[in-house]
Amino acid sequence: MTITVPIDPKTPAVALARTLLAARAEPYAAGTTVSAQWPENTAPTNDQLPLVIVHIDGQALAMPHTQRPNFRFQCYHHDPDQAMDLAGLLCGLLLDGPPGPLQQPVLIVAPFGSRDANRGEYASFTLAASLVPGDVPRVTP
Repeated sequence: MTITVPIDPKTPAVALARTLLAARAEPYAAGTTVSAQWPENTAPTNDQLPLVIVHIDGQALAMPHTQRPNFRFQCYHHDPDQAMDLAGLLCGLLLDGPPGPLQQPVLIVAPFGSRDANRGEYASFTLAASLVPGDVPRVTP
């Protein structure tokens, strides 16, 4: 017997973004690192760029059938234009890509440029997508 539980939504989002960007030939996408965590230092260094950090800004749950997180993708690059290009590309790939772990994606905030005083220039966008929660064995006392 199993119960359905929410999954960590960052795991499939990071994996999908890595796969989609690795298949691209655009120079600004080459060598992109996708992660759910910051590098150990405060700001990404040039050898860590380009870098995409995946955040979860909240989620709706309709258990046992689905969970719908809001994913925020922060894209760091060597300059603001390339950060915006990378954000636009990844946004388009996630919205128009083949069916995968992020189902029925909807754009919440379109790509825009910003600056973090500690981490530098970046471009960011937010989308919501449905995930299928996972099953785990039910333990009976």
